[in-house]
Amino acid sequence: MFVLAITAPDGTTRRQIFTASEIHIGSRDDSDLCVPTADVRHARIVIHHSRYILVDLKSNTGTYCNERRLTAPLIVTPSDAIRVVEHRVQIVDVAPARLDGGYVARDPFEQALLDAIVDGDEASRLVYADWLESVGEGVHAEIVRRVGNGGRPTVPFLQLLLETTVAWRVRVVRPPIEGCARETGCPGDWGALVRTDREDLRTCRTCTRAVRYCSHVDDAREHLDAGGCAVLDPLSLRWSNDLPSRLKPG
Repeated sequence: MFVLAITAPDGTTRRQIFTASEIHIGSRDDSDLCVPTADVRHARIVIHHSRYILVDLKSNTGTYCNERRLTAPLIVTPSDAIRVVEHRVQIVDVAPARLDGGYVARDPFEQALLDAIVDGDEASRLVYADWLESVGEGVHAEIVRRVGNGGRPTVPFLQLLLETTVAWRVRVVRPPIEGCARETGCPGDWGALVRTDREDLRTCRTCTRAVRYCSHVDDAREHLDAGGCAVLDPLSLRWSNDLPSRLKPG
């Protein structure tokens, strides 16, 4: 998942979320990023090993980074200004911070609801959503109502998550477990695991592996290499084959 800010010639800017690890920029309506005056296949952005790679596809008018025309694939960062014809494109850094502290509840009532949610009480989710609505946190309430059972997040759901912190997400979202041999009866998602005394660590009743909530692929890979399983925050930067799909049954 990554976000681009696209500024049109009239100065209006929109943010667009992409869930693929490669997107194409062109003039076709079905382009991942449509620029009407660009070539049909103008450029692409590829995510690989936590890097953004910008590639010009031999376009007539060129693809520019910091006003220099690309002559070869280029690693770009959020500080770089990309231009495709008259449209300006910039990477928005929404990578979640590493979890270094727990979410501070507003009062004991919210804390009790969050504890119940972590313990798997689905009824408490509905109560918590209503409570969030009552204190003016409509976006958070919508997220709690829409959290599914470990499926890949939709773009509208990711858009809502941009308004939240990783310390809050670790308590309410349900990312799928990475690197588990599913045929052994894996519960499938973070919300179905057993809590520990650490916010970012839970255990599986089926295989007894420790499952870590990770903000970055490198952290998840490290935990998988140590014999555990992992979940990745929904706003983490992902790319094709970034993690092993299975582990040997333990």
